[in-house]
Amino acid sequence: MPVTLTVYEPVTKPKITSPTTQPKEYDTFTLTCDTSKPMTITWTRRGARISSEARSSRDNSTLTFSSVKRGDSGEYRCEAQNLGSKESSDPYKVSVAYTISEEYSHVGLVLGLTFAIILGVVLLIVGSICLYKKFSTRRLNESLETRQKDIPVYENVQAPQVKEESTYTDLQFRSEDTYTDLRR
Repeated sequence: MPVTLTVYEPVTKPKITSPTTQPKEYDTFTLTCDTSKPMTITWTRRGARISSEARSSRDNSTLTFSSVKRGDSGEYRCEAQNLGSKESSDPYKVSVAYTISEEYSHVGLVLGLTFAIILGVVLLIVGSICLYKKFSTRRLNESLETRQKDIPVYENVQAPQVKEESTYTDLQFRSEDTYTDLRR
């Protein structure tokens, strides 16, 4: 009875390649697992199978991110195996690049809204104070006018002066005897 023995060549150690290790956020990004003689290729990130929005090619040799995100950063590995052997790549570190303005755009929005709200409150308070002063001044003026109508007005009028003939005549003492007489 003839025996058939199938010999499988071992897979070569896989190597991950990519145009860049630092793709820009929201760009398309592809990782390629280079190996020979694999039957299956499996991708992992941080030790777990890839569960992001990345798409694999039919033979799983490429992993494509149509819109890479910061959460896709990390260490990737590909594992190639056939019935005779299994090999894993060295870790391939991916750091998704993003700009500061993208990172802090929500902070600017929050600060802008906070400033607008504070400015609105201050304007509301200032407007209320101005209206209060305007109406309280108007009420005060109206009440003063009302009171002034009720209060009789007195004017200083000078009475006509009548010139009276004075019956008084100067006392003239002609002698010192009169003065002496008055002293006694």
